[in-house]
Amino acid sequence: MPARNRIKYAIKNIGWGAYGRMLRNPAIPPDVGSMLFVCLGNICRSPFAEKVAAKYAGGRSRARFFSSAGIRVPAPAQPPTDAILAANEFGIDLAYHMARPLSGEMVKSFDMVIAMDAYQYRHLRGVYGDSIRKLFLLPLFDKGPRNSHDLYSIYNIRDPYGKDLDTFRACYGRIIDCIGSLLQELKTDVS
Repeated sequence: MPARNRIKYAIKNIGWGAYGRMLRNPAIPPDVGSMLFVCLGNICRSPFAEKVAAKYAGGRSRARFFSSAGIRVPAPAQPPTDAILAANEFGIDLAYHMARPLSGEMVKSFDMVIAMDAYQYRHLRGVYGDSIRKLFLLPLFDKGPRNSHDLYSIYNIRDPYGKDLDTFRACYGRIIDCIGSLLQELKTDVS
């Protein structure tokens, strides 16, 4: 990596270190029955998260209803082929998913609204501040090892859109890890 790029990367990493210290999820509500997963276009990350949560929740949590939506959905769209192929490898079918735009009514009707990255989390907090206690950032549930050389990845699940199949696999693996930790926290809260 050229020196100029290393310097840019180091500055961005310092910025994410400072910004990341301010990112905190609120306490999980006591009676979580529903979760809404949010990403930018609702064609890669959030629909996968919705299906994974529904598949793995079973008896592990009180949550029983899952959905997903996108912050910027100009028209209904289906996931790209690599998203569908990677999801299939994890036992998740995205072939019939159609993107849905996020609405204020959706935010109000779900117990938890969970963003995939810090940009979306900040957007949700800015637009739906009256629902701040139900707004969450999915990567903050990740209990896996943290990469101190890439602080961006601690607070963001990278958007795989337009990338290759391996990028989708990595993204989906991370989503599964985060949702597993989230569902474990819900199970721990069950009395």
